[in-house]
Amino acid sequence: MVVEELNKGPEQLKNEVIAGGWCVSCGACVELCPYIKAVKDRVAVVHSCGLNSGHCYAVCPRTFTDYNKLAPDYENSQTDGAIGSYMSITQARATEQKIKELGQYGGVVSALLIESMGNNEAKEVLLTDYDGIYPRWLIGRNSEDILSSAGSKYAVCPGLSGLNQALRKDIEQIDIVGRPCQVVALRKMINYSEVEGREKVGLIIGLFCFWGLDYSIYDYLKQEYNITRIDKADIPKDAGLTVSTDQGTITLSLEETRSFIRSGCYSCVDSTSELADISVGSTELDPKWCTVIVRTKKGEDVLNKAIDSGLIETKPYPDELKTALSESALNKKKRVLGNETDDEGPAINSSYLKITESAARLIGMEG
Repeated sequence: MVVEELNKGPEQLKNEVIAGGWCVSCGACVELCPYIKAVKDRVAVVHSCGLNSGHCYAVCPRTFTDYNKLAPDYENSQTDGAIGSYMSITQARATEQKIKELGQYGGVVSALLIESMGNNEAKEVLLTDYDGIYPRWLIGRNSEDILSSAGSKYAVCPGLSGLNQALRKDIEQIDIVGRPCQVVALRKMINYSEVEGREKVGLIIGLFCFWGLDYSIYDYLKQEYNITRIDKADIPKDAGLTVSTDQGTITLSLEETRSFIRSGCYSCVDSTSELADISVGSTELDPKWCTVIVRTKKGEDVLNKAIDSGLIETKPYPDELKTALSESALNKKKRVLGNETDDEGPAINSSYLKITESAARLIGMEG
């Protein structure tokens, strides 16, 4: 059931979100109707349909978002106002060398998807791959597809447009890997819309994300370095962006990289995909291991199956890592909710947010 605050249509989406520079190019509104399109990372309402309310506005992660009501069912969970509710936090990595080499920080996301897909030919997975230089969405149907698109892209690809196409097809279930904003859009789709096929959404793997890059960074790399292909990207601790290309490895400074951050990302309060079934990100300690936050029973089941089948190995998560992660996530929340705009940064919009009660208490704000 759509809440009153979301009972608006495409004109309001265009005026309140897209024109205001708050769009994060998640792709959730694209392909819901013929009048919303995406070119590279740019989303636009190309024609007015005349509706006063629509799914496009309801599913947008930059329209009214109540984390309390969107949260999935948690079992035996702990509550952390900085990183959200969770059942467990661990360090993990894939055991197969090929997966570790192709994946990011140990290849856990790839291993989880391979385990979840198993031998079920009716199941698909929404991924992000490179189309030469630019990221693009991809519907994966087997382990080869999963491994070919392994690795973080660090860009705001409108991948959920691919989901909207897939949901209308004859599939039983589709797993999804997404940024925090895309995870929010998925929960809004499930809870607040009647989007065709939304019941087919399966496992939701959320990535850690403190910001995403605009596609203009790829234009910059083409112009400055004459690249025609990107193989892999990484953001080392306290550094900028490292990109493996057909012209060799290119490293941009942190200052250079920041200039390409999508403006809408500055208004994001969620860095660990709090509404996902399972969240995965860097430990910022050892690039061969990653952080895995299990949030729901569905996430716990697939992780346990991957461990039991030998695809993934885990080890305890040190208290100092948990403290560092919580502090980093909390600082982002405080900046956004306090509208702490840098002199050179874009404006921050937190008016769309209603955060969890635990986060409100931790920050010292009303929920």
